[in-house]
Amino acid sequence: MPRYAVTVDTEEEWDWDGGWPVNSHSLNNLACIPRFYELCRSHGAKTTWFTNWSVMNQEDTRACVLGITDNSDAELGMHIHPWLTPPRAANEENCARNSFLHNRPTELIHRKLDSVWQLFEQHNRRPVSFRGGRYSCCDKIQKYLQHPDRQFVADASVVPFTTWSDDGAPDYRHRNHLPYRVPPTEEGASALWEIPVTLGYTNSPIEFWAKTFNRIENSFLRHLKLVGMLNSSGLVRRVWLNFEVATAKDIIALLLLLEQLDVPCVTLTIHSSSLLAGGNPYSQTQKRVDEIFACVEEVLAFLAGRQRYTPVTIGELANQLETEHESHRYQSAG
Repeated sequence: MPRYAVTVDTEEEWDWDGGWPVNSHSLNNLACIPRFYELCRSHGAKTTWFTNWSVMNQEDTRACVLGITDNSDAELGMHIHPWLTPPRAANEENCARNSFLHNRPTELIHRKLDSVWQLFEQHNRRPVSFRGGRYSCCDKIQKYLQHPDRQFVADASVVPFTTWSDDGAPDYRHRNHLPYRVPPTEEGASALWEIPVTLGYTNSPIEFWAKTFNRIENSFLRHLKLVGMLNSSGLVRRVWLNFEVATAKDIIALLLLLEQLDVPCVTLTIHSSSLLAGGNPYSQTQKRVDEIFACVEEVLAFLAGRQRYTPVTIGELANQLETEHESHRYQSAG
């Protein structure tokens, strides 16, 4: 039976075309998140709020997120924007490569993660799920998360079949839409489940179409606009379960296919800044924000009507996957 998780990157809003601000940013979008939470709740969906340093460091925004995640159907996860998170070196270059945490020196990675983790601990919260800013993660980050002092169980940073053109961007083209278990790295450490944000293709086999799209986009064939032709023809479309960039129709089409393929879980996502008009490039007007909410409404109503889909938070999902893994291992050993 497939499970579905709704995730929110809970963070500041800024001009995404203007680089990575270290000072000038605002958190006005946090006033919009109760509306999103109540919409999800009305359809029985559970939410995971991946929250970063700037939100946790400000009293009113922190209170908003902690209030929501005090409820049993909402989970507080950890998120990080390394360009905003202390410590910052005096000569630190603010560039695309440095916006991905995995490109930084190990000691600095750990110190920045500590800054966020300690804010959670100061307010009696110990998150068990993580998503890297700009979907950045690596073995150094995962080892930090798995440490016996923290014991995270889920990393939701993977965007399968995907990479970006930015210098130093993560490359997930080798990853598919299925969860993957990272074993404990030391005694007392936790197993960590990589739970991808769901991205797939509306025809199967999904891996075949992923390779086909990748070949087209990385060869002379891209000049023929074949990907656009495939998408518009209806033969196959690439769909990311992101309420900002996909239509409800396409999201539901992919969910139906994944249900037929008997996948164990799917993850839908959105940025909190998309809930505010002008909060980011996806939500420049109130009309666009209303369209995003309408998409969420339609998709969640669909999921609520499908008895096979079960709502979970990311942490719950990882714990369930670990239980199933241990049960299977026990049965195999027997």
